[in-house]
Amino acid sequence: RAAAAALAFTLPVLVIHWGARRSCYQLGRPDKALLSSCAYACGLAVALWWLEREDALDSGAGFLILAVGSAAATLTAALLLRMTPSLPSRHEFAEAAASHWLHGRWIFGSAVLYWVLTWGTVPLIGAVYGAAPAGAFRALVNLVVPIAQSVAAINTYLTPVVARRFHEQGPEYLRRYIAQSTPLFLMGGACYAVALL
Repeated sequence: RAAAAALAFTLPVLVIHWGARRSCYQLGRPDKALLSSCAYACGLAVALWWLEREDALDSGAGFLILAVGSAAATLTAALLLRMTPSLPSRHEFAEAAASHWLHGRWIFGSAVLYWVLTWGTVPLIGAVYGAAPAGAFRALVNLVVPIAQSVAAINTYLTPVVARRFHEQGPEYLRRYIAQSTPLFLMGGACYAVALL
């Protein structure tokens, strides 16, 4: 029960941290995102050190460590970007929600499908074949995580840039970008596969 309460407290803080970090990329300031990530790492280290000193490490404490790191990163990003908390008007909220849904519904659908085909298979394998095969499959998936996270980081940085240039230059730019970037991503994945072998 304590671990569930810690998780319930941590998740909102973690989501706010993700949003603040993404704001750095959307504003074209990846340097601020890096500093925010450094604050996140420092927050994790300090919280881990303190809990270990107090001999209070358990599953619930692990979630609280994430909350401390996320809070440190969020505050750092907010200070660096000079964010000021404010509540939108009803009209502004409705307009933003409609705009996000117009474009985000496709991302939401693809994200759900991606989860089902990747992380969702772990509990399914566990339910059908047992914990040991599920653990072995999860360990194999961990080998793919570095390249997946690298691609995610590159996309996070490039998406605002590509969106802006697509708005300025039209569909032709997007075709050129896909034609140029796809071989680079494939080459990176192939090099990582060769390194694993």
